[in-house]
Amino acid sequence: MSKSANPKKLNRVFIVDDHALVREALSGALLNEAGLEVCGQAADREEALEAIARVRPDLVLVDLRLRNSDGMEFFRDLLLAYPEILILVVSMQDEQVTAERVVRAGARGYVSKIEPPSKIMEAVHKVLEGGIYLSERAVSNFPASSSDPCAGLGIDDIHQLSSRERQVFEMVGLGRNLQQIAGAMSLDVSTVETYCARIRSKLGLVNGADLLQRAIQWTMNK
Repeated sequence: MSKSANPKKLNRVFIVDDHALVREALSGALLNEAGLEVCGQAADREEALEAIARVRPDLVLVDLRLRNSDGMEFFRDLLLAYPEILILVVSMQDEQVTAERVVRAGARGYVSKIEPPSKIMEAVHKVLEGGIYLSERAVSNFPASSSDPCAGLGIDDIHQLSSRERQVFEMVGLGRNLQQIAGAMSLDVSTVETYCARIRSKLGLVNGADLLQRAIQWTMNK
């Protein structure tokens, strides 16, 4: 049985999936984990938003295909209303295509439904501990420039960044979007965008996709 990230407090998890059998399977796996409790479940967007407003979970597990709604739109709405809630996507879509997309939209990770329960619980704990969960296969397929000179990004490269730039870099690696970073650092979004531009320049990164890939890789390996 896995240890909770915080043994003094039960982390509350809410499940959003349009298949009852999947919800029950995830619920059963979560209930077998120390430090976790299932505080609710829902099959669609409206049902989920109404329940989450009442129970305020720490983490929401969400499929991208919901009854009468789109999972991506749901969790974007959820993040706008409750930016403190963590989101882990548990879905059947191709992670090579989907993982980057959901992290860019604000989710804290992606794990496939075909993974064994132990792997899904590993992802749950990683996200609750403040990290971002992606398989090595998903990270390796993030778009990056073939001319990227930062393939071996390490400690020396990070030392080029100011303390504020490093804060932004780490938050990008944890899956935070611009609005969340701005809120956490009490900055305007435009200021965060400026920091991101400086980071790309200092680390020789071509675009936002390169920045996201390198930040995730560094955060996962630090």
